[in-house]
Amino acid sequence: MGVKITVTLKNGGYVTGIICDTKEANLWIENYVKKEKYWITVGEFPRGTMIPVNNILLINFTEENE
Repeated sequence: MGVKITVTLKNGGYVTGIICDTKEANLWIENYVKKEKYWITVGEFPRGTMIPVNNILLINFTEENE
């Protein structure tokens, strides 16, 4: 079971990814809310997508059943 993250962008686009578990999802949120962050990554390196924080409109988390 994982957590699906969907990031909706201000331009109407969106990026999705799977986070392994809720603990990792919580770490992702903590990383996102840091004031000094300008970019956030969805997905794992090297295929992850870097998104400018100021371009994010909405972040949605849903549990995925395998």
